[in-house]
Amino acid sequence: MRSSVDRSSPLPLYYQLQEALKQEMEGGRWKPGELLPSEAEMTAMFRVSRSVTRKALDILEADGQVYRIKGKGTVVAQPKFRYEAVAMAAEWTDTGDMDLNLSKLVGAQRVSVGGHAGRLLDQAPGDDVFELMFVESVGDVPACFTQMFLRPEATPALAEVELPELVEGDAEALVQFRDRYGLSLTESHLSIETTRANTFEADLLDIEGGSPVFLVAALDVGPENKPVAFSRSIMRTDHIRFSVVTRHPRSSLARRGDGRSGDSRARVQVSGIPSPGLDRLVAAEVFASRGG
Repeated sequence: MRSSVDRSSPLPLYYQLQEALKQEMEGGRWKPGELLPSEAEMTAMFRVSRSVTRKALDILEADGQVYRIKGKGTVVAQPKFRYEAVAMAAEWTDTGDMDLNLSKLVGAQRVSVGGHAGRLLDQAPGDDVFELMFVESVGDVPACFTQMFLRPEATPALAEVELPELVEGDAEALVQFRDRYGLSLTESHLSIETTRANTFEADLLDIEGGSPVFLVAALDVGPENKPVAFSRSIMRTDHIRFSVVTRHPRSSLARRGDGRSGDSRARVQVSGIPSPGLDRLVAAEVFASRGG
């Protein structure tokens, strides 16, 4: 686990700290029911102020990742119910005049990935990845803030650049990576949950602090079944809707006489922003409405 935060990053210190703690909990460093280090220990460990540590823990508590016991400390919560869903890009439905665009590039840098993200991307400790932070909008309304870790060797073109170029006002990030660097994805593994926007996220998405949002973690897989990117996205609930349909094989009940269905796969029935030619398997329904 990192012993300090990056003071040159555009991300606030408390935001970096809660992400680092979240990755370590998801990676099993601290298991459900176990105590996290005390606020004083974290303050010394990460070389931040007590207020930064407290604010990071407040975010994790609001996310349901931890809970506090008076006189004892901060405890790792039990994981939320997990639901798997995949869908084919060919099932995307063109909704007409809605358009997703990259409206703001918050930051871009090379970082040494570690912890949970490094394990998901199958990177050795100390390997560099691209860290990209950006806002994507529906028309001129900010709808999604994403922090993405992208492997430089995902494509030959990416391997040749110090940092990939993302153009504000152009297409969504994955489409730009496809068009400029030949990025191809075969599937995306998503984890979707609800949380509340903290101050930093709320300012970027032009919503009130504490507003309900979707937290979407995505592992994007490329050809040869190799992971190429891991991202966490905060999505406005008034602009994003996920619609899921569970498909059961027609012969599953016929094969079994015990009243239970056989193996099945859940697929996302997608209607939303079209991304022609992009092999991303999971999408969301995006609304152009401005109301809550």
